[in-house]
Amino acid sequence: MGSVEGSNDQRLQEACLKCMQLFQLESEVAKLNPRETSVLMWQLMQLLHCLVAIKRKTLFDATSEDINEWLDPALGLVEHDRRIQLLELLGRNEGLSRLQVGSPRPGEKLRRVKEFLFPGRLHREICRRTCEFFESIKQEDIIAAERGALPLYRAMREFMPSIGEEESDSDEEVLKRLYRLGLNPDKAPAVLDIGCSHGRLLMRIVKDVPHARLTGAELSEWYHGKLMDRGIVPIQSHAGDLDIEDNSQDIVVSTDVIEHLKDPSEMVREIHRVLKPGGVFCVGGPAANSSFINNNPFTYLWIALGNVYEPLLPPFHNLYAPMTPLKIVHYGFTRQQLERLFRPLFPSMKVDMCRFYALKKFRLEGVAPRVPVLRGMGLYVLAFGRKSE
Repeated sequence: MGSVEGSNDQRLQEACLKCMQLFQLESEVAKLNPRETSVLMWQLMQLLHCLVAIKRKTLFDATSEDINEWLDPALGLVEHDRRIQLLELLGRNEGLSRLQVGSPRPGEKLRRVKEFLFPGRLHREICRRTCEFFESIKQEDIIAAERGALPLYRAMREFMPSIGEEESDSDEEVLKRLYRLGLNPDKAPAVLDIGCSHGRLLMRIVKDVPHARLTGAELSEWYHGKLMDRGIVPIQSHAGDLDIEDNSQDIVVSTDVIEHLKDPSEMVREIHRVLKPGGVFCVGGPAANSSFINNNPFTYLWIALGNVYEPLLPPFHNLYAPMTPLKIVHYGFTRQQLERLFRPLFPSMKVDMCRFYALKKFRLEGVAPRVPVLRGMGLYVLAFGRKSE
């Protein structure tokens, strides 16, 4: 049975790699600019993720029903247009020419006007559907979907060998907060990274703190060999149930993990449990703004006002479901939501935002952190603080 499953995984990996190569070829022929290529590549990864993890298929054996299920414009017509553009691009290749592009739906023009004028209405409907999704999904479903996607991850690694290794601005933002919390480069703290992947963030920390003792909690054993090669002790643990002793860590960090838990408070409790008294933490994840902001100017005003008066924003948001049939959780947090998560156990914690890319067009990216009405318009949010002595 294991050999049959392994053979199927190899088939899926090879097919995913071929899809990525075809996408690269067609995007070059179409002369897409880097931003367009990046946006469509993200959509391709989402499509492959759905097919591989849930249906054990790729684009070469997917049915029109599979494609239409993914194409459903649950996030609005802007997202739908991107998906259509991806399918049209891939359909230029003879090997994928059978891909069918959805035809316009009745009332689409009126829907576009409504989505443009009333972005909050669209996102509140998404939130309603998200809550229904959360009632039916279990954390075990999320873990199974993650493991089922391993053929895609291996293909991504083969296609882009440096993926996950690139320097990230989130790493630098974490370091800044650790220094604000009193990080001493001359000491040898025990540092834990929850969901560390290949250990990129820990490798950044050890540049500044060369004597740090590094532990990486990572659910997938696929990463463990790389971690050991880098001097990181791998722990196979789920973020909400860490196999680590109480009061054992001086520093706990994590980026782009807490948003994937059905119950993020589980991770917060685990951080509090494993930290030594006086230990510090910094956790980062996507801001809800990363889904709300688009080229519609009304969304900028809506988000700016929502950060002054929170009830203007949808009360809950999940960046994947119901975007796709993939059983995976991907929160987008407001500053207030992270505060409510962490403050019961870490009363003195703080929340910052960064990545003010969306304000670059207005030349406000640099001043945004210092202007109250703009401070909440970042695309990435960080919670950081200290465990009481």
